[in-house]
Amino acid sequence: MKHIILRHILTTLLVICISTLLLNTAKSTSIFDGLISHWTFDTDHIKGKEVRDDWSKNHGIMRGNPTQTKGIIGEALSFDGIDDYIVIGEVTEGYDLTYTTWIQATNIPNNNPGVMILWDSNSEPGGDSYIGLAPSGRISVKRKPDGFGDLISQSTILPNQWTYIAFVADSQQEKNTYTSMDI
Repeated sequence: MKHIILRHILTTLLVICISTLLLNTAKSTSIFDGLISHWTFDTDHIKGKEVRDDWSKNHGIMRGNPTQTKGIIGEALSFDGIDDYIVIGEVTEGYDLTYTTWIQATNIPNNNPGVMILWDSNSEPGGDSYIGLAPSGRISVKRKPDGFGDLISQSTILPNQWTYIAFVADSQQEKNTYTSMDI
């Protein structure tokens, strides 16, 4: 009887060990797979007007005089709504890309064309993109030179509320702008 119980316990332990091994060797994906750049906007990643890319060497340049503030994760940059934004340089190549960011607007801009948030100044095909906040309170995204014009988010950004933004473009010319309010 003891041998049967012992054999049952050993069989159970063997199954658990094999299952654990299989689970630990399964292919895992990371949010960093395919990541080109990552800017935290934390104080220790900003040197003068340079916004350090903590993933690679695509450092951005602040335009205007953004100031540090508390972010949803770590720190953030606060823009004045007039001439503050970040130029990230020639980061993207081609048409397949995704930009994501968190924003919190204290108020909705009433100036035309709105407020620039991020600008990718790549002159290659699919480059020269920007993300901004339109006077309508919607997120505006533009990519040149592929010429599709502005993409406007479905939802309006609410003042003083953190909103997650994602812009996705692929080589089939499909482009979408999403906010956390659209999901």
